Amino acid sequence: MKPGPTVLHRLKEWAEAKPSSPAQGYKIGNHWRVLTAREYCDRVYHLALFLRSKGFGPQDVGALFSYNCPEWVHAELAMVLLGAKSAGLYPNSTPKDISYILEHTEATLLSVQNREYFEKMISKGELQVPSRIKMILVFDGDCSISPLAVAYEAAIEEGRKLAESSGSPKLGELLDAVDPKAPAFMIYTSGTTGNPKGALLSHDNLAYTADRVRDAWKLPPSGRLFSFLPLCHIAEKLQNIGAGITMNYQVSFATKFERVSTELAEVEPTLLLSVPRLWEKMVEGVMEKLGKAPPARRKLAEWALSTGAR
Repeated sequence: MKPGPTVLHRLKEWAEAKPSSPAQGYKIGNHWRVLTAREYCDRVYHLALFLRSKGFGPQDVGALFSYNCPEWVHAELAMVLLGAKSAGLYPNSTPKDISYILEHTEATLLSVQNREYFEKMISKGELQVPSRIKMILVFDGDCSISPLAVAYEAAIEEGRKLAESSGSPKLGELLDAVDPKAPAFMIYTSGTTGNPKGALLSHDNLAYTADRVRDAWKLPPSGRLFSFLPLCHIAEKLQNIGAGITMNYQVSFATKFERVSTELAEVEPTLLLSVPRLWEKMVEGVMEKLGKAPPARRKLAEWALSTGAR
C-alpha cells in the first residue's frame, strides 16, 4: 500500500495497522518508558484539538524551545495538523536569537521544556516574551513561569475530552484539510554568522525525503532510532519524524546530551545519525583513553582500528 502523502497521514496509518507497536521511548529515572503508535497518534490529535479550541489555526506559527523529547514532537505535529507552521529553536540559542526568531516568525504559541529553558530567554534581566505570544505550553507542567503557561498534560487531557464530544472534528477530517504542498516546517540556522536564516519546508517535502532516505540507506523493515541531535535541525527532524514515522521505527530520546554515550548502549539503535564534529569527538575520546591504557590493550585496540580501516 502506498504510504500517505504526509507524515501525519502515515502516523494515523501506523496507529491503525499496529496500534501496540512501540513508537517512542523516553527515560524517567533509570527506567525507559514506551509510547505505542496508538498513544503517539492520540497525543498529537488531542493536543491539536486543544490548540484549536484556543484559537490556534492555519494563520499561526508555533515556536518550540526544548531539548529532544516526545512532547516536542507531539506539539510540533499538532501544530502542522491544524495547518499552522512550526519553528524550532536550538537548545543553546542566545536570548538575542530567540527574540529574533520569535519576532521573525510572528509566533503566537511558544512551547518550552521547563523553567530552565524559559529563563534562557532572559536578556538584561527581563523576560523577552513578545506580546504576540498568546500561550506558553510547558512540557514539564510548571505553570508558575508565566500567566500564559499551560501544562502539556493538562492540554492533552482537555484535548481528550474534546475528542469525545460531538462537536469536535475527527482525526480523519483534520487530515483531509491538510494540503501536502502547504508550508509546515520552518528551519532556522544557528545564527553563527549574523541573524538566523530560515527556510520553509512543505509537508510533502519531509515525506518525500524520508522515502528517499529509506531507499538510499537500505533501512530494514523494523528498527530503532536514537534522538539526540537538535530537533530544530532538518537532519534530526528527518530522522526522528520523517524516517521514524515512515519506517514505523521506535525513536528513543536522550535525556541529556552528556548522557548520549551511556544511553546509546542502552537503546542499541539500528541507525545512528550524527554530524562530523561529534564523530570526531568520539574518536578523540577513544584515542585519549588509549593513551592511558596498558601497552597490551593499546596494541590490541590499534590493531583493531587498523583492521577496520582496511
